[in-house]
Amino acid sequence: MYHAADANVLPSHSCACARPFDRYLACEILQLILLFMAMWGLMILFFASRGLLAQFKPDLKIIALKVVIIIGSLQNILVPVIVAQVYGEGEE
Repeated sequence: MYHAADANVLPSHSCACARPFDRYLACEILQLILLFMAMWGLMILFFASRGLLAQFKPDLKIIALKVVIIIGSLQNILVPVIVAQVYGEGEE
């Protein structure tokens, strides 16, 4: 039922980006996209200098570096989401 007093109140579903958690998640997703772009640049550099670095056998080192960076970045996204799911339900 519509009341005149509710005219200034926006429904919660009108703009999903207005909630702080959604803005946080959008920033984290943007950070993850930029991370993958940086990884792509690292791979281009690696393949361009592969002949020069062959004596050091850098293949596994590059893969290990990428895995550590990706897991660290995913951790920044997943931990707050999990904490919000576990502790956020008790507050409502």
